[in-house]
Amino acid sequence: MRGRIGPGGPTSDSVLLHQAIDLREEWLSRALSTLPADRSAAEVAITELYALVGRRPPRFLWVESPAAMLRVDPAARPESHPARPRFAHFDRPGGMPLASRLAAHMADLRHQLDRRIGARLARDVRDHTGRATAQRMLPHDALREEVPLRLLLEITVGDSLRHSVHDTVAASLRTALNARNEGPFGLLWTGQHETHWIARYDVWRRLGLIPVPADLGARLDLWATLEPVMSGPPVPSTRR
Repeated sequence: MRGRIGPGGPTSDSVLLHQAIDLREEWLSRALSTLPADRSAAEVAITELYALVGRRPPRFLWVESPAAMLRVDPAARPESHPARPRFAHFDRPGGMPLASRLAAHMADLRHQLDRRIGARLARDVRDHTGRATAQRMLPHDALREEVPLRLLLEITVGDSLRHSVHDTVAASLRTALNARNEGPFGLLWTGQHETHWIARYDVWRRLGLIPVPADLGARLDLWATLEPVMSGPPVPSTRR
């Protein structure tokens, strides 16, 4: 029996895959939810993220939807960021603009977690060439055909949510917002539609398949707190 050894004894790959699918559905439900955002939790998480990149707590302006943000006078917005960050901004006091700092913080978090997943995934990917075949199969059928669990997690959680949320819902919203704005935005956080990468790390962590140090776990939890918040440029906005 393949699987892992946890505090309660061995857990089979079949059980772990079932748990992963349940967690994926939990994240998908959050991604597609239209319930109001938890403003207090979002503001606490954003304030902590600002502190991690060396910035003071922001002033918050909540609106009814991402599209409603476009109707707010830019001068009234708490803080803006350049639609096209340029190297000149790195020479000003404080260094990188805020949006770039937050993007770099996120990229560093993902890089460190990817390294932990990659160390465990590399052998399974190298030794198994059936990813394309597995993508056309039901997860448990693929597992019975000896597709490695770790590879199935990438397909069943990350790939699935990327297609269902990021490549469909988020892409459509971004296109619509760009059209209303008469041009593309710069760095943009799409809140609940960033589910694919947050859920991927969360599932690996919650199944006990990768060790996640406390500091990385805390940083991931901050972004996960923002996941139910749909944001428009350049500040948080609620979902309705």
